[in-house]
Amino acid sequence: MIQNKIKIAFISNGFGLSPVMSGGEIRLFNLLKRLPSNFEAVLYTTEGGIIAAKNYPGLAKLRLRLIKSSYLFKTEAIGFQRLLGYIVSAFNCAKVLSSESFDMVYTSSDFFCDTLPAYFAAKKTKCKWIAMTHHKYNSPMKRPGNFINNVILYLIQAFSFSLIAKRASALLTLETEAGDEIKATLLARGFKGHCFSVRNGVEIIKKTTFKKNKKLAVYIGGLRPSKGLYDIAPIWQKVSAAGAYQLVVIGKGSASDMEFLRKDILKNGLEKAVTIVGYAEHSKLKKYLSEAFLFFLPSHEEGWGISVIEALMYGNKVVVYDLPAFKVFGKWVKRIKCFNKEEYAKAVISAFKLSKPQKVPMTFINKYNWDTIAKTEFTTLEKIHTP
Repeated sequence: MIQNKIKIAFISNGFGLSPVMSGGEIRLFNLLKRLPSNFEAVLYTTEGGIIAAKNYPGLAKLRLRLIKSSYLFKTEAIGFQRLLGYIVSAFNCAKVLSSESFDMVYTSSDFFCDTLPAYFAAKKTKCKWIAMTHHKYNSPMKRPGNFINNVILYLIQAFSFSLIAKRASALLTLETEAGDEIKATLLARGFKGHCFSVRNGVEIIKKTTFKKNKKLAVYIGGLRPSKGLYDIAPIWQKVSAAGAYQLVVIGKGSASDMEFLRKDILKNGLEKAVTIVGYAEHSKLKKYLSEAFLFFLPSHEEGWGISVIEALMYGNKVVVYDLPAFKVFGKWVKRIKCFNKEEYAKAVISAFKLSKPQKVPMTFINKYNWDTIAKTEFTTLEKIHTP
């Protein structure tokens, strides 16, 4: 007897018009490229997500469904345009899903552009909603960046959490203190579904020896205040004063944040020391990680840190602030008291002076193998589907 496939809609509207991927989207794509044969999946995503999925290795056969995020703009130059895109994609996705039938909907983030259509779908069709979460925003009083923007984001996340608490069948949180905090928050709000702890991971590579540039560091991440935007140039100014060290910055942010970084680099006299690459495809990221000696990530807010485990696998020294999420990496990363730029710069200089690249045992790296993580997660989804 042939068993019917589990029909599942994956929702990832956070891209908006840009193909730049966050850690949550990298996680989703690594699950989708390992989709078991007993699942029938469609990815509902925006214009930027369509581009990213088509360019991502292993997703060529994935069924994609376009969700509009803009009827007026071709780019998102300011935060307001991105917020407007979230609203457009949330309601467009809800409309599209209302005419289709699934056993499950899986939201890859707690952005309301993902959670709102999932809430309506679960309410109308009684399908099971699996809600993946990553980290809880800090209080607007503590979060770097524009205070008004931070208040809006904080309230939006609280709204999404209320939707998840009311309607989701299962909650997925990361095996970190940040994940535990989200779980506690949603249980306090009355969440009655199943809770599962999950992991982020890395695409295991066979090569373990790389030709390193001992004066090169790489930053990979979104360029916004919560990811350390305001710390990059001040820290690197101190590092650069100690030697001819180079930093490559990979990632994008809003037009205003990108302009801030360019001006801050000029202000600190770092035109020859810092290179802004912007968005880079997967193959280019691997090239920079294999060449860099040090991974530089002065982020103020993280749910886990996929780029960190990738950097460790490529033999990079890693220097970060001592965020709770980074405890999973133990002794393999150098954690600096939050948010001491002076100490951070000293740690970077000290790491550069070490003669050998980082050598993390594969026994540690393999704990975060995407193959194992995906197998475990899809097994969990099967159990949710057929309790």
